[in-house]
Amino acid sequence: LYIESWRPDGSVTPRRRPCPVIEGADVFQTTLACRVISGESGAPVLRVGPNGAELVAIVTARAKIDGQHVAIAAHAEHHFGMLEVFD
Repeated sequence: LYIESWRPDGSVTPRRRPCPVIEGADVFQTTLACRVISGESGAPVLRVGPNGAELVAIVTARAKIDGQHVAIAAHAEHHFGMLEVFD
């Protein structure tokens, strides 16, 4: 998976970086072995395949687990699925 975010310097070019999944994810969120900085909440977590990028989660928080910086991301399907009700 990749986190795509915009640099705090105001650059118009997004930064896409790989972030491995830490085992033990639950149905609503995934923990990624990636350091995120303040302001990256809301950044898309993408799965890149042969047909392009697919949104799979949204960064919601940052934390440390056993001294390792991690990003917590909410699975998009659980949240965007609710929006279909309002179509």
